[in-house]
Amino acid sequence: MYLIIDDSQKPRKGEEMVERSEFKGKPVLIMKRAEDDKYPFTFGLSKARLILENLEEIKRFVEENDKEAVS
Repeated sequence: MYLIIDDSQKPRKGEEMVERSEFKGKPVLIMKRAEDDKYPFTFGLSKARLILENLEEIKRFVEENDKEAVS
């Protein structure tokens, strides 16, 4: 069960599709491509740290594989 815990703050530009919530008592972020996204990307603190530690490699991966950038 997800519980929205930070609904009172007005989202900054670009953050309309990001929500802070909680799962089993732990904080999570929920990222959506659209408001009605059927399968949002949800992760907790451990995965958030892993993403931050590898952000440059993730950026490089996107640059190398982004089909729009090639055309």
